[in-house]
Amino acid sequence: MALDRYDKLTEALLKWGMHQPDEHNSFNTNQLAIQHQLTKSDVEQVAEQMYGNGMVDLCAWDGKRCRPIREWPNPRAFWNSREDGGHHRIKTLIPGKKRLLELQRTNTEPTQAFLPERLYLEQIENFAKLREVSPAAVRDRLRDGFLDVSEEQVQVTIEEILHEPMHKKDWGGEQNDLYTNNVFVNGSRISAAFLLKGNGLRKKVMQIADCGKNGDQLVRLFQSPAQLFVVQFVGNISESVITDIEGKARGLRSMGRQVSYCTINGQDTARLLHAHGDL
Repeated sequence: MALDRYDKLTEALLKWGMHQPDEHNSFNTNQLAIQHQLTKSDVEQVAEQMYGNGMVDLCAWDGKRCRPIREWPNPRAFWNSREDGGHHRIKTLIPGKKRLLELQRTNTEPTQAFLPERLYLEQIENFAKLREVSPAAVRDRLRDGFLDVSEEQVQVTIEEILHEPMHKKDWGGEQNDLYTNNVFVNGSRISAAFLLKGNGLRKKVMQIADCGKNGDQLVRLFQSPAQLFVVQFVGNISESVITDIEGKARGLRSMGRQVSYCTINGQDTARLLHAHGDL
């Protein structure tokens, strides 16, 4: 029997609550609503029902600690918390693990990675430690959103996180700066291609013109045999670049390919490096 959207959301929350078993794992209700084609209110209600049935524990950052949902004045105050960038935290308990087994036995659909059109860095399981670093923690390392580190430093850190054994040398005509099959999303392994830009580009905002002649680096990136396309820069990424890569991803999806794109700006680059002790 196939699971409906609410069962799939329940399954996703239970899996995510087990990602780091001894900790509360960060999730975003807006992102989950988009992924499962539900409303934000639907996500909140499902999570509250799971909490009420003893399947999960929920907490949210109040500026000092992750305060359990039962200690907030009411559920609305809990969900309206914005101290952690709109993220809340979940931990799967024993009844939830049992429910997950039931759902997995019930589901007769083939298992595959669900890839939304756009992924945020926190949604990629390899980069889970990023959730432990708030934007405020790296504010002093940025100058108008620009992080003064080299492309080489960023690439080496990502390669180490992904356990990528080969360091790809940078040259002008490559399809991508890093290609790997070691990325995990929703528990499934996928391929990813990265375009990386460090402080060699002495600009605070990266435009399409900064991505090769007529943006040909972006064109070549999306010619890579990948499911996830990542564009990283140590400063701000212009809206025109994001619109361009969004269009390229949609073009591939219209041809039946399940692909996603992800952007990593200077702030997220700093958070990632900080989380792994490289900043």
